[in-house]
Amino acid sequence: MLWSKTGILGVLGLPVTQCPLGLSKERLLLAVQVVVGKLQDHLPLAVALYLEKAFGGWVNPGVV
Repeated sequence: MLWSKTGILGVLGLPVTQCPLGLSKERLLLAVQVVVGKLQDHLPLAVALYLEKAFGGWVNPGVV
């Protein structure tokens, strides 16, 4: 059985948030995945909000 990294983290009960950072020079999506310890759900959301403000958030690759 194949598990994605996110799936394994979910099974372990770890809060995970995917944070898009924009596009590379080659127009590929740049993103990070923030993982924290159990019962710390507020932390990856706070990091995602910070990263969104710092990097400009999600960019539609078909429009830019």
